Amino acid sequence: MKRFFATAIFVFSGYAQASRVRNGDALQENGESLQQDLKRDHSSLPTPLTAKERKTNRASLSFLKGMIHMKGKPYHETFCKWAEESDPEDCAATSSCCSKVDGHPGHNSKSDLTFDVIVKELMTVPEREEKGTIRRLGDLGYFIFNDLLWNEDWKTFPIGADFADHRKNRPFADLLMGSKSPAWNREMIKKSVQEFFEKRTSMTSADHATFVTKLFHKILLDMDISEVEVADFEAYKASAMMISLLPRWLVSSLRWAFSLSTARENRDLWLEKYEHAIKNDKRGIIPPVEGRDRRFLADLLLTSMTSAGGLSVPSLMGIVLAVVYGGENSPLPSSQRKITKNNLEQLVLETVRRFPVVVGFPMWKPDMSKRHVLNLAMALRDHRKWSDPLEFKLRPLSEYHEKVGSGTKIGLAWAEQGKGPEGFTQDSRGCPGQELSVVMITEFFRAMIPMQDEWTVTEMPSGGVTITEGPCAASSFTLSRGADPSKPPTINDKDCDSELTAEERDVADESGVHCQKPEKPDRPGFTCPAECEECCKKIIDWSFVFGRQDTTKFKCIMPKEKMGNAKTRFKIVGRKCEDPKIRNSRPGQAKAECDFTQAEQDFKMYDDVKTCSK
Repeated sequence: MKRFFATAIFVFSGYAQASRVRNGDALQENGESLQQDLKRDHSSLPTPLTAKERKTNRASLSFLKGMIHMKGKPYHETFCKWAEESDPEDCAATSSCCSKVDGHPGHNSKSDLTFDVIVKELMTVPEREEKGTIRRLGDLGYFIFNDLLWNEDWKTFPIGADFADHRKNRPFADLLMGSKSPAWNREMIKKSVQEFFEKRTSMTSADHATFVTKLFHKILLDMDISEVEVADFEAYKASAMMISLLPRWLVSSLRWAFSLSTARENRDLWLEKYEHAIKNDKRGIIPPVEGRDRRFLADLLLTSMTSAGGLSVPSLMGIVLAVVYGGENSPLPSSQRKITKNNLEQLVLETVRRFPVVVGFPMWKPDMSKRHVLNLAMALRDHRKWSDPLEFKLRPLSEYHEKVGSGTKIGLAWAEQGKGPEGFTQDSRGCPGQELSVVMITEFFRAMIPMQDEWTVTEMPSGGVTITEGPCAASSFTLSRGADPSKPPTINDKDCDSELTAEERDVADESGVHCQKPEKPDRPGFTCPAECEECCKKIIDWSFVFGRQDTTKFKCIMPKEKMGNAKTRFKIVGRKCEDPKIRNSRPGQAKAECDFTQAEQDFKMYDDVKTCSK
């Protein structure tokens, strides 16, 4: 389990009165628009897939082989090798003649690779999906998600749910993430970035992920999550991705090895938290939604943070840092590696273009016999639209923002044209958080401009700070503030940790800091849930001779009047607890055994739970 320590993220509250009025008007306007979308007639939509069809294994062995072949290789080399052109080797070397690929990855896959074709295809996606001539299904990029995590609900990754669910929930996504959203603004994000850098002396990719996770929870759900909750969330995110991306038959047959039941339980607990936040949204942004619809919205927001923006935004932050601090491995000459107000946006957008973290926009035939992927990564290096497409160079802003279809040239990285020719509607596709992601990244690096020379790479792999493709990502490295720049970075080689204790090696693995005796971070203390009105008490397992504390559970003690009944069942939102029982020693009190989360166990927070004083 990784441990994350970052400062709290909070909403900027010092808006001027004019800003309050403007945000209030936007809130009313967006709320009315959403209510209109929710009232639309959904009776003539495409026939939903059956449960049996949802369980179909779409990830063939040839698909897996093709995906493995893509790992760590430049996209133009991978796809042009399989292109329909007569001389694929020449295409792979120049990236100048690839246009279509059939049979890769997977025998039933085909890909379009050229900019103009992809724009044209994206523009018609909403209409074709409404008519039922294509299905989106549970895919993201080239990845194919199985149904196992969602088996008891909609049996699919929510982004690829049935069209009726998409039509009903897309307006919520635009309301919370879109450019006109009342849930966020640039000043709020600036304030969050300032908090991140305050007193910070080092940062790794884990810190970027923590920053993004906390900020997304605040924007989407108005939740201030703790360091422990971040650690639990990141653990669930890693588990959910692994379970979802592997073939259904493999995970089903080895469900114990992949801890499938635990992942499902953790998902339910996060959805419970999110539903509670949606129901009690004090901002008044989310209109009332109940039952299945509220659970689906909660799941849509969860997967946006575990599988979409929650992955892509911190990945892009790491890549930009690798460009600036990558030394000889940087794709930019040393004279251009300085972040300025004039080149900041170009630096971010060129990173998005040259090192896209979302590779494709997939869709299927209605009978799921053939998969068609619009390869966004290849379109972003199409020589017909970009000069020197394989070169990383800061281009005029006007080129990135050039109008193309219903979006912009660089907007294709977010499948922006998938919103359709009429602009955003309830049927739009493409990323609703396009501008939000850009603002988060640009404001992060804007804050670094005055202090960028204070940061130095202090730890890196033996090959230095690098950027790879398939997928695009930066290598793991540590930046330290105020370190001696003349001192060579420590080489991040796990073999050099052999002299450390087992506990120290665990800290090194979790922090990403190797080859030195790590400082054990301060451990957050356990907070007894408010529902345990009397106290939280440790549990002693007397199966041992002298007894031993159960480090997986604690007793929640409450007045017996609070133990609930059939109508008002006792519940701690987001935590697994047994039904309360009357205490034998104190009949006026009730007790319920509740689980420590995995992060609480990793932080050894059970040491904070003693005995009740009353």
